[in-house]
Amino acid sequence: MNPTLERNLLALSGRHQGIAGKLAGMAPDPGVSFLEAKSGALVPVMTRGGRAVRLHGLYDPEADGERAAPDAPTPFFAISYGLGAAWHILPFLGNPRLTGLLCVEPDLGVVRSIIEVADLSRLFADPRFTLLAEPEPAAAGRELPGLYLPSLSGGLVTASLRARVELDRPWFDACAHGVESALKTIRDDFSVQAHFGLAWFRNTIRNLPRAAGPYKPLPPVRKAMVCGAGPSLEDQLAEIRNRRSEAFLIAADTSLPALSSAGIEPDAVISIDCQHISYYHFVGEQARIPLVLDLASPPTVTRRFADLRFVSSGHPFCRYVSAKWRPFPAIDTSGGNVAFAALSLAESLGAETATLYGADYSYPSGSSYARGTYIHRYFDDRASRVRPLESSFAGFLYRSDPLAREEDERGFRYVSRPLEAYRSRLESFASRSRMRVIAARGRGVRLDLASPEPRGNGGRGFFGAGAASTTPERFLRAYRDGLAALDGPAAPAAVHLKRLDAASRDLWTTLLPLAAALGAGGEAEPEVALEEARRRAMELLDEELA
Repeated sequence: MNPTLERNLLALSGRHQGIAGKLAGMAPDPGVSFLEAKSGALVPVMTRGGRAVRLHGLYDPEADGERAAPDAPTPFFAISYGLGAAWHILPFLGNPRLTGLLCVEPDLGVVRSIIEVADLSRLFADPRFTLLAEPEPAAAGRELPGLYLPSLSGGLVTASLRARVELDRPWFDACAHGVESALKTIRDDFSVQAHFGLAWFRNTIRNLPRAAGPYKPLPPVRKAMVCGAGPSLEDQLAEIRNRRSEAFLIAADTSLPALSSAGIEPDAVISIDCQHISYYHFVGEQARIPLVLDLASPPTVTRRFADLRFVSSGHPFCRYVSAKWRPFPAIDTSGGNVAFAALSLAESLGAETATLYGADYSYPSGSSYARGTYIHRYFDDRASRVRPLESSFAGFLYRSDPLAREEDERGFRYVSRPLEAYRSRLESFASRSRMRVIAARGRGVRLDLASPEPRGNGGRGFFGAGAASTTPERFLRAYRDGLAALDGPAAPAAVHLKRLDAASRDLWTTLLPLAAALGAGGEAEPEVALEEARRRAMELLDEELA
């Protein structure tokens, strides 16, 4: 075998066994040739449609790459569009601030031709390097969340091999679009972690004693009604009351006061917000109603209700608790709002259909929530001659993002970017759900939830937690001891965690949202933020165990 090809395939097979196997069994692209630069470096040339394009400069491509490499003072993750002979990205490897390098290339035949001649084994063997050679440009957007974690990876830079990109411009444009979309989701998630990471961790450890209790599972259901708290709920209460006997009613915590004011008692209430303000949705409500809530919910809420069903959301520490202590049912909270989580609960209960009420994802006629909900009581209690009720609602409506106004035969409404994102995620959930999701007619945005036929839901079953492996105190002590025994993270932290054994990596992973919260200012190095997260976590654990 060609020794250069052999070295490349061997280096690539360490972390990219599938790609290495494909490359070993395929023929090179006949349209790829090589020229020798004045410096002696080999430069690949691609011929397409009778036009020959060299992928790097012909004077000194190594020096060109050195000049173009970012002089990053902080940790960074790089994305390269195009591989070529890698002269444009090899200099990245010498930067100790590099935390990861993703290279996207649409044509494996081109890669095969290049690795027969150019020795890229140093690049392929570097644990920070990932090669994505796929004919589908959307693959990069799907892979990025598993590679780029802002709390560990730092900033992000791109390095485009311009000549290579121009040869397949539509593919690379589609790839870049998918990457940008994924980055928006990643950054939004990181922003949430930075805001709530401390509360998630603190609430979870304080909830474990209550989460150890013997709670009856919720029974399976066939039809469900799910209530959000949008203004349209006011118009839909009569329909909900008429259908009350035929479907299992799940109320978002925000909608509970409005339903209670109308004399409607739900079969279950769901709450996923970790903020203390969630408590006010339950003031004066019946504590006997089954409450489904995240392990990271405020203890003030968990202490108020007797009939609890804890669930595990996507927070790393919650997942760790569910895996290592007591298995809790998992629900999807990625939609960012409680109505989305309520639909996930309905699906977990086995519902074949779920009708959605009060899900406006907008402000119909300038209204934010249905009457009877907590915000109405809150503003009403604080109304005065100099600050009337209308002024408080207007301030709430215009508090952040610019609003877009839309109008149709049902009236007008305002839509914000966050509400539009919630709507999009809900529609995506409905498109892949095993159950049929139906939106009751309302005054909010129109939801694209069309499903031609009800789909059978194979997930029907009782909804409850498994047996705990030990007492909450013993679990927390073992977890604290595990954190204390960890070696401090070496730089770069993203690479250090990949090299750890699974148990140590799992422990550090539980601290990532806390690290995001403690390093939210952006000044702290990832290693420093992780170490501070460990110190703070152990401090909170000591307080709970005292």
